[in-house]
Amino acid sequence: MDLIVTDFKLVSFFISCIALAFSPGPDNLFLFSLSLNEKKKHCFLFLFGLISGCLVHTFALIIGLNLIIDKVPLVLDFIKIIGFVYLIFLSIKLLFKNIDNKEGLKKNQKINFYKTGFLMNVLNPKVFLFFSIFFPNFIFSNEISFNLQILILGLIFIISTFVVFSIIIFISKYISMYLESNYLFTSIKSYLSPVILFLIALLILFV
Repeated sequence: MDLIVTDFKLVSFFISCIALAFSPGPDNLFLFSLSLNEKKKHCFLFLFGLISGCLVHTFALIIGLNLIIDKVPLVLDFIKIIGFVYLIFLSIKLLFKNIDNKEGLKKNQKINFYKTGFLMNVLNPKVFLFFSIFFPNFIFSNEISFNLQILILGLIFIISTFVVFSIIIFISKYISMYLESNYLFTSIKSYLSPVILFLIALLILFV
């Protein structure tokens, strides 16, 4: 009976993770817009950064960071402010990079896409709060330690996110190639990523 319950909870968790990854949200919308402008390898570097951030949030939950935040709420506010400032800076940098590329200019507007994905995830406290609320609902065994179960759930979440977001990258690249000759599309695609990043920054700080 315990094995059936375990299997059911893990399968339910995996299906939930897949559904969440496909649901429109800041991360997948930004990745979609990024894929319209950047090379595929840059998009996957960004994706690896995102899932590395998920691993950090998983370990933060294991060590009990949520208990610290409950006692010292200012920690959460501090992370929010840092995340807001970083994403605003990055949105401006990405905007100028895309404009330069559009105009054929070769300026030093290099972006570390792995670092961008990692910091964008780690500096978003809403991701950790989501983990701390979502994961405990799928604790699946009385025999395995709580921390190990959280780690297993974190890895399942990371794998499902990687699979879905990889699909999003390929779909986005296909759309970009298909609409490359469309003037309206080529006119606005350079602005999508910076605008979405700016909105994510506002979301982190005010929502």
